[in-house]
Order: sequence, then structure tokens, then C-alpha cells
Amino acid sequence: MRSLALVALAFLATPGATVAAEPEGVVVCSAKGGGFDCEKGKCNPSQVTSGGDLRLDFDAKSMCALRGTECREPKTLQHAMIDQDKTIVATVTADGATMLLRIGADMKMSLVFAIGTGRVISFTGECRRP
Repeated sequence: MRSLALVALAFLATPGATVAAEPEGVVVCSAKGGGFDCEKGKCNPSQVTSGGDLRLDFDAKSMCALRGTECREPKTLQHAMIDQDKTIVATVTADGATMLLRIGADMKMSLVFAIGTGRVISFTGECRRP
């Protein structure tokens, strides 16, 4: 057990190991084009019809869907980190669904919703700093 702990410490201290930090500030993201809606093993192309942008406030640790400029029903970000390559990964779980969001250094977004145990909706988009 002690040798395993020493190996883990050596790995963490190795130069080049990815060190993650919490992202800061606000990012607004919007879907571009279509995505995929997969239910019970069958995936269909889908247009994102919910409208509005997603606002991620990393300082307040919240995410919400914007309707105009109004932030309705903010949800708590459970996890948010940014790695040395400036890629942000964030998760939100609320209302029977889990959302996993990835924002690359180029501000391109990938988003996956897992709804219950049998449905997944995924799409891509772009983000910006307001």
C-alpha cells in the first residue's frame, strides 16, 4: 500500500502531468446546427429547439439557460475544471438529467445530456466571453 502511494506521488510530481484548476468568469455557449437524440438504442438527427444560450458562471458555480438576457432557474455546477491546455470540462445534474460540457481552447463546445437511463442528447456549438 505504501509503495502505491509513493508511485502516485511520483506521478503527480512528474513534469508534464496535467494539473487542473477551476475555471473563472462567465462563458455563454450556443448550439450550432443539429445534434443527435438517442433513445433506447436508436439515434436520430435532431435540431436543438430549446433556443437561448447557456450561461456558465464559474465564479458563482452555476449554469442556466438564457431567455433574452434573463437567467432562469440557475442550476449548480457540481464539477468544473480547466486543464493546462485551456480545455474546460463541467458537469451539472438536475431535474433527472446529467449534463457534461466540454469547451476547448478554441471555444468550441460539445454537450451531452443523459436523461434518466435510456436517453442521450448530444450537440456541438460555440462559446464566447460576454
